[in-house]
Amino acid sequence: MKASQRRSLNLVRASPEHLMNASRRRSMNLVRGTNRVFSESEPKAKLELSASQSGTLNECKSKTQHEFSERDKEGRIYMEEIKQYRHENKYNITYAQYLSLRQRLRTVMKPDPHTRQDGTYRIRSIYFDNLADKALLEKQEGVPYREKFRIRYYNDDFSHLTLEKKIKNRSLTRKESAPLSKEECEKLLAGDIAFMREHPQPLVRELYLKMRQQLLKPRVLVSYLREPYIYEAGNVRVTFDRAIRTSMWEQDFLLDGVYDISCHAGNGAEDPPDSILMEVKYDNFLPEIIRFLLQTDDVRQRAFSKYAACRRFG
Repeated sequence: MKASQRRSLNLVRASPEHLMNASRRRSMNLVRGTNRVFSESEPKAKLELSASQSGTLNECKSKTQHEFSERDKEGRIYMEEIKQYRHENKYNITYAQYLSLRQRLRTVMKPDPHTRQDGTYRIRSIYFDNLADKALLEKQEGVPYREKFRIRYYNDDFSHLTLEKKIKNRSLTRKESAPLSKEECEKLLAGDIAFMREHPQPLVRELYLKMRQQLLKPRVLVSYLREPYIYEAGNVRVTFDRAIRTSMWEQDFLLDGVYDISCHAGNGAEDPPDSILMEVKYDNFLPEIIRFLLQTDDVRQRAFSKYAACRRFG
């Protein structure tokens, strides 16, 4: 048989299925070879990618943690500052409203344990201002941020004198305080303030600086009776202040018998029925039960300053 005939016969014998299988085998070999090339280079590529990604991720993680740490720190500082402030709302009420509100509040609130047997204590505060009446004018003009210095004591007990700085920031208030001895207070009121310069209490040193720079000095003594009630949730204090009186004489500030007059003098009554001031103070929230008990007809919040009221006479 000729060679050409043998080649033709072999082509005839190669069926379509045989040809397809051969094509598949060649394709599979190509795929295996390609996979082999990829598989050999894959560990190195993975290693390089892992190292690159790890560095980037670690860098991003470190940066993100730093940012969150700084934000958390700023947030904590901000919250600490906010916690120092309290809400303070004031209401001028009549005697009848006082009796009604007191009866309702007594169902859930407790009297302050520091009161006398009649449920009250007397507060006396010596307020400071300069010759231009800076503190008084800022109150009258409604300056959003303002501060006042005062020396406060209770029930004419000179063994517990406290220097306070009251800060008003819009509707929020904050107090800083430092103890004073009677001897230190007497020196301060007499104008002998050299001891304040090196005083261990920062607030005393601050007052010294402002007495030198702003010429602060004692201006008025404010006295009143306070009936306080407390509620633990929200750190709520509701107080009723009455018999608000004033004395303009510095030499009487630390005497047992203070000569003073009503801040309502000249208005037709020594202490008129509507001279009771209710103050509601709380931290971050006012409990719903207290809010409900305080809801009374014709009781409206108002701005009132005992210091400004007692400065009517000079």
